[in-house]
This record gives sequence, structure tokens and C-alpha cells, in this order.
Amino acid sequence: MAAAVHGLGPSTDLSTANTAKVMRQALHWAGLLHGEVEECFEGYDECPPVAEFYDALVSMMPWSNPDVVLFEGGGNWGGPGKPRAAAHFTSCRLTERGWVRAQELLERHEAYQKDVYLRRGRYEGLP
Repeated sequence: MAAAVHGLGPSTDLSTANTAKVMRQALHWAGLLHGEVEECFEGYDECPPVAEFYDALVSMMPWSNPDVVLFEGGGNWGGPGKPRAAAHFTSCRLTERGWVRAQELLERHEAYQKDVYLRRGRYEGLP
């Protein structure tokens, strides 16, 4: 859903689809984007909550189960048991299947339709 809020659908150019936006949105929704966790995330570190969210994204990548892939990415995502780059240095977007599912969920959960950047007021005016 976080990727859909940021418009990172199947036609998005992976060179501009920064994974950090998706991670930041999801951490915010979970109530974890504050204090030590926010510092960890912004410092490109992988403290437990950040690593768990990133692992969830990795599990949605094509190597998990090609028939049900929701996400695809660019950059060094590593893979099961392999090192990866921080979310700030990778890109991701929803597949067609993921986009449809995310839109269904956003329709049912309107409170999640707002971009965390705008809600926090920190990035207003940026594309």
C-alpha cells in the first residue's frame, strides 16, 4: 500500500522509485518512525524494526514466488541470506498484481491514502 500512496506502480521508472519512501511510509503507519528507529533508518542502519520491514519487502520480490509477486526492485536487494544495500540506495515498484491489490486496500482504508511526507509537513512542495 505504501508504494501505491507514492504512485510507484507497474509503469514507474525504477531509476526514480526510491525504496526509502516506501519504508518510511510503512514505518510511520506502524507507529515506529520516531526516535531511535527514525535515526537508525535515516542513518542507513538496520536496527530490528527497519530490518524486519526491509525483509518483508525482500520476501515480496520475484525470487519468492513468481506467480504471486507484488513488488519488483532495482539495485542491490541481496536476496535470501545475501547482503543488500540500504533502502535509500534501492528502488521498488508494485507489479500489476500488487498495484491492483494495493488499490483495493486503499479504497477500504481511506486513512492510509495520505503520503507521510505531506502529513509530517516536512516535504511539502516536493514532487
